[in-house]
Amino acid sequence: MMFKQMKLLAGLFLIACGLCFAGCTGIPLDSKVPDLLQADSIQIKNSWAGLALVTKQHHSLQRDDKAFRGKAQFSVARRNSEQPRQAIEDIEIPLDVAQSFLKTLASLPLKEGKYEPKIEHTDDHPSISIELNVKGETVVIFTESQGKDHIPWGVTFKGKTFVAASDIPARALNQLGPYLKHDVLQNLIEQK
Repeated sequence: MMFKQMKLLAGLFLIACGLCFAGCTGIPLDSKVPDLLQADSIQIKNSWAGLALVTKQHHSLQRDDKAFRGKAQFSVARRNSEQPRQAIEDIEIPLDVAQSFLKTLASLPLKEGKYEPKIEHTDDHPSISIELNVKGETVVIFTESQGKDHIPWGVTFKGKTFVAASDIPARALNQLGPYLKHDVLQNLIEQK
């Protein structure tokens, strides 16, 4: 008898946790985010514009058995220059590192609502997006917010928009930092 009561209490606890999760995150139970750990491809776009400079990075990666591989395109343009300086590099992110990145993103708390970037000053216009293809579904995590970690972030999937007041996407991107070849962009910036 005691075992049946414990089993019932455990079941009620799990139901309550599920309802609390849905209510706390703002995600309706029927709008479940796809399992990000199963992502087939990752697109990372990171642009910045100021009065004197415009920079762009675009990483396009596909999963295989051992890694996410692809290309990275870099572009730097001075506002008074006609031709941007550009570079293309091969990119490879080991599967365990990519899985850690995806696992971090999967922990992002979401609340359904309209995304509004945090803008506090001029001459600083970031635009960052992480697009994940998960078995035919697309999840986009994005921001145009200024400041440390670019909070808040927006998320779109299944035609809905969510807001995340969290540094989790920035932390996830930092995990990939050693593999994204940011030094190539820095070299383009420093060229005369």
